[in-house]
Amino acid sequence: MLLYPAIDLLGGRVVRLREGDYDRVTDYGDDALAIAAAWREAGAVWLHVVDLDAARGSGDNRAIIARLAAESGLKVQLGGGIRSAQIASDRLGLGVSRLVIGTWAVREPEAVGALLREAPRSCAIACDSRDEVIRVEGWTESGAVSLSGFAKTMQQAGARVLIFTDIARDGVYTGPGIARAVRLREETGLEVILSAGVRDAADVMAAAEAGLDGLIIGRALHDGRIELGAVRKALERRARERAARLWARLRVDSLGLVPVVTVAADDGMVLMQAFVDEEALAATLLTGYLHYHSRSRGRLWMKGETSGHVQRLIELRVDCDADCLLARVEQTGVACHRGTRSCFARRLDELLSEEEGENKNE
Repeated sequence: MLLYPAIDLLGGRVVRLREGDYDRVTDYGDDALAIAAAWREAGAVWLHVVDLDAARGSGDNRAIIARLAAESGLKVQLGGGIRSAQIASDRLGLGVSRLVIGTWAVREPEAVGALLREAPRSCAIACDSRDEVIRVEGWTESGAVSLSGFAKTMQQAGARVLIFTDIARDGVYTGPGIARAVRLREETGLEVILSAGVRDAADVMAAAEAGLDGLIIGRALHDGRIELGAVRKALERRARERAARLWARLRVDSLGLVPVVTVAADDGMVLMQAFVDEEALAATLLTGYLHYHSRSRGRLWMKGETSGHVQRLIELRVDCDADCLLARVEQTGVACHRGTRSCFARRLDELLSEEEGENKNE
């Protein structure tokens, strides 16, 4: 499970709202970069940013967002006021890694669907709800659509990532809506990042145990209830311990590796075959994305680390002899470095034809 420490910006200052109410503001100062730098030092990879001014249409915090994207060393996931293709393009132009789209997706699902088809991993859909009804316009209006209905519409439109927020839990220490987030993941099969209500490290571990893909943590970090470095180490320790238990049950080859056959979760196509060691297995369990041991490079590598053609783990299975793993994944882009969807694109007679061609060139 990935952690997303959160910064909400209002009038250039870092704040938190209670239940999305602009009249119930807690102020954490005006140095967003310093806060982000501290989280990066604690091991953060992502930064979740909400532009509250843009969300309610009263301005924006573009300058600060651009600096966070350029100088924080973190991937920025940005929400708030992204309600047209022009605004989406502008924010991506600031260096933002992922947009969070809510109101626009409710109002114009076809337009958002076009953006999702073009860049599915650059967009997350905000499922912000109160009493199972989606809220829009900075949570000030009802979207007149149910949470489940909206999520399924976005799934059909091509969404890969949903961010679920139970507004009644936002900014108050009532605990995160883990059970509802799990159901949302089961209903859609999409990556679900949970937001709102996180109180302490126990909540973080509970979300990880439930199999959620990500957790946004805001007020608990700002108030010092959670120390990011400590909770990250706890998650890493959990992943390593589980990997060690599994590794002890697997039949490892002479190089200390186990082969993994990767198949597409949507249609069952065999995509590729690679190898894991215990470190790669632990990294896969920790992040939810396939990591392998590269025999040529002699190191751990994440599939798609340079190309962006990542593999999100849906399910990991083991064969009857416990000497091979099967990973069902959501593949972004192509799996093969040759540009084909599957590494198994060639027939055997093509291999023989290649041999004949090589012999002629000698």
